[in-house]
Amino acid sequence: MEPFALDDSRRRNPAETVAFALQQHGVALAEGFGEVVERTKVRENSGRIASFMEFGRGTAWYATQAEPGTVLTWRTAPVPAEPTSDDVVFVFAMALGNGSPLPQPSGQFELAINGERELAFRVTKYLDHWRGPNAQFVFHPRRVEAAPPGGILYLDDVLTQESFAAFGLGFLRVPRSKLQPDGTLTITVRPQNPASSTRFFKLDSAHCLARTNLYAGLAEVCRERTRPKIGDLYAYFGDIHTHSGWPNGGCGTGTLDENYLYARDVANLDVYALTDHDIHIAPSDTWADQVTKCAEYHRPGEFVTLLAYEWTSSLYGHRNVYYREAEGPLFPCRTEGDYWSPTHETPAQLWARLDAAGVPAITIPHHPTATSHPLTWDHFSEKHDRLVEVYSCWGDHEWPLNPRRGYGSDRSEHLYVREALALGHRFGLIASSDGHDGHPGNAQSPDVKHHHLYHPLGSGRIAILAPELTREAIFDAMHEHRCYATTGPHIAMSVTLNGRPMGSIVGAGEIAEVPILNASVAAPWLIDRVQIIKSGSVVADFASTRHAMEAEFAWPDTAFDPEQPAYYYVRLSLTDGEMAWSSPIWVTPEAAL
Repeated sequence: MEPFALDDSRRRNPAETVAFALQQHGVALAEGFGEVVERTKVRENSGRIASFMEFGRGTAWYATQAEPGTVLTWRTAPVPAEPTSDDVVFVFAMALGNGSPLPQPSGQFELAINGERELAFRVTKYLDHWRGPNAQFVFHPRRVEAAPPGGILYLDDVLTQESFAAFGLGFLRVPRSKLQPDGTLTITVRPQNPASSTRFFKLDSAHCLARTNLYAGLAEVCRERTRPKIGDLYAYFGDIHTHSGWPNGGCGTGTLDENYLYARDVANLDVYALTDHDIHIAPSDTWADQVTKCAEYHRPGEFVTLLAYEWTSSLYGHRNVYYREAEGPLFPCRTEGDYWSPTHETPAQLWARLDAAGVPAITIPHHPTATSHPLTWDHFSEKHDRLVEVYSCWGDHEWPLNPRRGYGSDRSEHLYVREALALGHRFGLIASSDGHDGHPGNAQSPDVKHHHLYHPLGSGRIAILAPELTREAIFDAMHEHRCYATTGPHIAMSVTLNGRPMGSIVGAGEIAEVPILNASVAAPWLIDRVQIIKSGSVVADFASTRHAMEAEFAWPDTAFDPEQPAYYYVRLSLTDGEMAWSSPIWVTPEAAL
C-alpha cells in the first residue's frame, strides 16, 4: 500500500511522496539527478539502457575501474526551502556490476559531496549501507541479473558481456547544511582500484520520486544499523581469513591499515581477522605490530577484530590460529629448513604449544582439497579444530566434483569436508575469503601473485550467532560451532534439531521419537533450493521454497536409527548461484557419549 495515499487509496503524486518522507522519517526527499557536470573516461548511452524502471528516452553513464582518472560528477535537482528538515535524502537510479564474464578485481568507488570525499562503496548485488562523517549512502537493488559461471548476459548497448549486474536505487542522506545556495548538491563517483577492472557504476537520467518503489530504501537510509535477530542471538558477518602486503615480504596486498579500513568501511564487516602467514611474520617486531594494529581497530559493539595468523605447513596443511584475547604468541610451523624440510612442526606440536601458552585459542583448517596445499585429516583435534573453512576464493570444498570448485588448483577428492565428516570428525562450517588483494570481505584477486584466487560467486563470509558484538562473545560462538558459511550474502539462517541449535551434539536418548529438523532462512535475493544433508547424502530438497526470499520448514527423520551416529546440516542456494551452509548437528548413540 505504500505508493497509495491512505485516505482514499489512490496513488501518491510526487509532492505527497515528499510529504510522506517528512512525516514518516523526518527528512526532505529530493530527486538525486539533475544534470551531469563532468564525465571523464565515462561511457554515455542513449540507446537501449538496462534498468529496473521505465524512464523514457533517457541517458545512462557508465564509469568503470578500467582506466585511472575516471570521474563522473552530477548535480542533483534543487531541494525546496520548505518544508524544513535537518536532513535531505536524494534518490537516483543506478546500477552496479562486474562488466565481464570473468570475475574482476573488486576495488571500490569513492563518493564525494561538493568536491570533498565522504565515503567509499563497492560493487554488490544486494542491499548495503555505507556511512561517512557527514552522509549515509544506501544501494537498494530492484533487479538482479546473474549468468551461470562462464556465461554472459547481453543486457544493453554497453553491458554486452555481463556476468552479473544489479539495478536499483541509490539513497544519499546528507545534512541540509551541505546544500549549495541554490539548494542542489554535487555528487562525484570516482573509481579507486590498484588493478584494471571492468566493474562499473551506472547512473540513469531518471526521475525517481513518482516512478519507483523507493519506500524500503528510504526506510533503510533513515534507520540505525540493524543486524538479523535469530532467536535470542544476532547474526554477525565477517571475513576472518585475509592477507596483507606488509611488510615487504607479505604475499597479500596493502598495508595493515588499508586492509582494516576496507574491511570496516567498504565491506561493512562486523568481524575481521588479518591472518598473514607465519613465514611472513617476524617473531618479534612484526608480530608485535600485528597485535597492536588488531587492538587499535577493535571497537566492541561496532567492529570486532580477532588476533590471528596462518600456520603454514607444506607437509600437513594450512591452519589459521585465532585467539580469544587481545594478545597471544606466534608459533611458526618451521623455524629452520626449506619448504619441504621434514623438520617442520606437526599439528600436534602446535596444539601443545597453544595449550601451554594458556591463552584460549582455536585452529581452523582451510582449502583442504587443493593439491598445491592439501590438508591431511589424519591430524585432527576436536578440541582445537573447532571449525573448517568450507568455502573461500579457492572454491567450494564440501563434496567432490561439485560445480563450484573454483578456477584454480587440482583437487584431491578424498580430502573434501564431507569425507572428513565421514571419518567421525566434528567441526562447524565457515567461509571466508583467503583474500590476497587488500579487499577483505570482497576479494577477487586475479593478479600476478595469486591469479587463481577468484571465483564467480562472492569471496566468502562467516555468519556468527552471538548475543553481542564483543571479541569474547564472537570467539565463544565460534568455539561452540554456533556459526555458518555463506559465499557472501547476508543470509539469516536458523537450524535446530529437536530444539538444539547448530553445532550441538545430541544424545540419541534425548530424542523421544524421531529427530525433527527445523529451519528458517531469510535471504537478500530469491531462493533456488534448500536441502538437508544427513551423513553425507541429500535427504530432503524443498523445491517449494523456490523463488521466495524466506522459507521455513520442519523435517522429521523417519529413517532414524538410534544405534547409528548421524549428522545433519542445511545447504541453501540462491537463484544467482550464491550459497550458504549451516554447521552440522550430530546425533550420537548413548554408548558413544
